[in-house]
Amino acid sequence: MYTSKKISKIYHKHKDVSDDTTRVAAWFLGPKGENEDILVNCIKDSIVHHAKFRATHYNKDDPEYITSDIKKDPKYKEAVKVFEKHLQDLRERLTFSVPFFTPRYLAHMNWDVAIPAVAGYVTAMLYNQNNVATEASTITSEIELEVGKDLCELMGFKTADGKADPWGHITSGGTVANIESLWVARNMKYMPLAIKTLLITDEKYKAARELKIAVWPKNVEKEFTSLYLDELLRLNPDLVMKFIGQIAEACFGDSEQESRDKVIKDLTPLTLQYLGYIEFAQKHGIIMRSPKVIVPASRHYSWPKGATLLGLGENSVLGVKVNEYCRMDMNDLKEKISYCKKNNYTILMVVAVMGSTAEGSCDNLFGILGLRDFAHWEEMNYFIHVDAAWGGYVRTMLPDLKAPITLNTKALDDQYVPTLNISLHVQIQFRVMGFADSVTVDPHKAGYIPYAAGAICYRNGDFRYIINMGAPYIKSEDDLNMGTYGIEGSKPGAAPVAVWLTHRTIPLNNHGYGLILGQCMFSVKRFYCQWMMLAQKNDPFVISMIHPLPKIIIGPFLGKSEEYIKDYIKNNIIGKTNEEISNNPTSMNLLTEIGPDILINGFVFNYRKKDGTLNTDVNKVNELNGKLIDQYSMTSKPEEIKDIDILIMGNQYSSTTYEETLKRVSKELCYEVPKEEYSLQMINSTILNPWPTAYEFLTEATEVFKDGLIRIINEMNAAEP
Repeated sequence: MYTSKKISKIYHKHKDVSDDTTRVAAWFLGPKGENEDILVNCIKDSIVHHAKFRATHYNKDDPEYITSDIKKDPKYKEAVKVFEKHLQDLRERLTFSVPFFTPRYLAHMNWDVAIPAVAGYVTAMLYNQNNVATEASTITSEIELEVGKDLCELMGFKTADGKADPWGHITSGGTVANIESLWVARNMKYMPLAIKTLLITDEKYKAARELKIAVWPKNVEKEFTSLYLDELLRLNPDLVMKFIGQIAEACFGDSEQESRDKVIKDLTPLTLQYLGYIEFAQKHGIIMRSPKVIVPASRHYSWPKGATLLGLGENSVLGVKVNEYCRMDMNDLKEKISYCKKNNYTILMVVAVMGSTAEGSCDNLFGILGLRDFAHWEEMNYFIHVDAAWGGYVRTMLPDLKAPITLNTKALDDQYVPTLNISLHVQIQFRVMGFADSVTVDPHKAGYIPYAAGAICYRNGDFRYIINMGAPYIKSEDDLNMGTYGIEGSKPGAAPVAVWLTHRTIPLNNHGYGLILGQCMFSVKRFYCQWMMLAQKNDPFVISMIHPLPKIIIGPFLGKSEEYIKDYIKNNIIGKTNEEISNNPTSMNLLTEIGPDILINGFVFNYRKKDGTLNTDVNKVNELNGKLIDQYSMTSKPEEIKDIDILIMGNQYSSTTYEETLKRVSKELCYEVPKEEYSLQMINSTILNPWPTAYEFLTEATEVFKDGLIRIINEMNAAEP
């Protein structure tokens, strides 16, 4: 395999290192295992503590089973040797794994895991708790409840007087969390029909038949039993859950959980979840059309998967085009909502993405929430779910929420790797996240937690009751009953413990996670500039970035044109040290507002042919970028991993999904656009590594990549007749 020029310097030598930098250094094992002593001591102490617990916790004078005589037996010793041999074989085999921990890894949404996460996971794993029920996880279920509160607060869900508390729990990942949110939205949408039927048909609930509920669009109160189908389907879900309590109070004398549970028990045989679509429609005398779920066209695969699992059908998922910034196109969203209104389709949910998995883009959640307010006047209502699996922890970068929105945060003068704030657009979306109904967030992504640890958070914690399906052999305290709400059954207690200990060690604010991710943001924006300026005048290639330069930049930097911005980058960013950039407010403001929303760069190359003209064949463009991905990714054989100097990844971009993006890219790369739908091979680079984006590493990393690019271009040109 071809081996390109090695990177000589990973770290930039600097005489001063700030307190913040040294604090971040204490949280990770390090790219060279520098904190081995800390992790070894933590794990060793946990094992010793656990063994002592086993020996002393039950003081029943029970004898030891594994005696010294047993340990002397040859069969015992042979069994230990067999285990140790296979363990050593496994260690050697795992050395061919993907090296996420290295600064050279610029591919997927992964990096090192935090020391407290590993220590917490291993410590709890020794107890092997199952968070399906408190009788199998007395402490770890309690810890999961605390983690859920952490994440709800991070997502902007706050407890308020007169409203249900937010609630969240750990899942195996964002896919399960997304599907669970869809399950809740579906059940919640059709719950009012079951309530109406119960009140009308069950004499036990006669006292509640005249109860009223506010109905959109004018919030006029009407008797629940008088509501027609469209009114039932657009009720405020918070009021519906509250109405169940009102029924309990009217019929059983109070609205405590025990009385509410009686109502829910009687409701269950009338619900869609219990009956299924066909019998539900027959029971309630309605004709059901498949409801719609509206997501960005760049959707995660969990949405069509969830739609099929819930019996909605993949066709129920409507994709909204993305704009040139790879964010949901608001005009197309309006058209999709109008289409549903015109064709009498019920909308279950609109999904906003905070950090798309391919581009790190953040949708206009502020606008999406505003459209729902407008939809109420159009006699429509739906859940709004935020898929922040990737971007959720980036919310820790927000400045003090009591402070006004800021344009940038200047780094400390002596800070080794400066922190950079999120853009004004992203700040706005994160600030309104608490108005959504549910949010997915993955601690095992930007939370630096071992797999598998996703999470789902609900603004109204009562929503969880409509998907409660307990097993008869499970006994739990109601407040700690984490396992009966959600898709999974058995679930490891170690996962929430890993999250819990990390949250207590690394604060969920801009002095903890925000500090780490702020350094990552600075690095990804510097790389954005480095990639964008990679092609020089006489180079045999051109490059186009997935994220274009913004048309307007406000604040200390006022961009006059794209060329003006590029000239500024060339003279004030490229070749400058971190300290020089961080001490220049204009440069820091520029970096804040350009490039990706969240930590992923994307770009694509085209090449010049032998005669110096740019290639116009999109298939050749794809071939070039495909070869680059093959050279700088883990598609190689395991024994060749150490020969790969930089690790990147690739994605296929459809001209239908990314219409506006590819229009611009095709012009910048000068290839002919096929008449039919086509895909373009893009290169993606993610940075979750806070260390250090020193000039030597930036330059040499991209130059190494450039060497490989030119070699491939020469080979492709040589192969042409």
